[in-house]
Amino acid sequence: GLAPYSYLLYKIDPLNLDVESDELNNTGYWPLALDSVHSFPYVMNFNDTVLNGWSQYTINTSGTQLKDQWRFRNFVAPSEYLYSTQLQSGQVFTDRINNVISSAGTPYWYLETPDFDFSSATNIKMTFDMMVIGSTGTNSSGGNMDYSTDGGNTWTLLQSSMSVTPAYHWYNFLSISQLGNQPGWTTLVTPGPLLDSVYFDLSFLTGQPHVVFRYRFRSN
Repeated sequence: GLAPYSYLLYKIDPLNLDVESDELNNTGYWPLALDSVHSFPYVMNFNDTVLNGWSQYTINTSGTQLKDQWRFRNFVAPSEYLYSTQLQSGQVFTDRINNVISSAGTPYWYLETPDFDFSSATNIKMTFDMMVIGSTGTNSSGGNMDYSTDGGNTWTLLQSSMSVTPAYHWYNFLSISQLGNQPGWTTLVTPGPLLDSVYFDLSFLTGQPHVVFRYRFRSN
């Protein structure tokens, strides 16, 4: 495994079969782990091709990670058909599902943040803009937010009662069946979903050196 290592070395065209004007850029390295974020305020606008420290993955109801069309991305292609006119580059959104599936077969999407070092931080606030498309019917669907204080080994649902000062727009549905009847966000605005701002006071995490957040979404 790669766990004991800090970098992955690579070499492209090691036999020099392709003649290039610059051969020096064929070798390099990628860091396998990034330092915790410890400089604040931290802002992510999702405009870069590589989102350092952010990860996304999808797991089905059997616990198997999926690697096909189920994914998040943050760029739209020129002339791409969009399932919502509000989608644009610089936002993270789920790919449209091109086939009809049952709600039982719908996987979980996860978007995970970098590790945050709150050892010396106080008055910790989190805010972001979001749009959720889900169902409020019998088989309700949508998303919610977890946090971890051990770098992502164990997770706890982030609930509005934990906010030191009153949270704003933190969950609008008490029980979402496709998220194990946990509270969460589903379609935020009637008649249709719109971008909305969310605020949470995370000051209860002061002193924690390895805090990670993940957004979890499930809907067919």
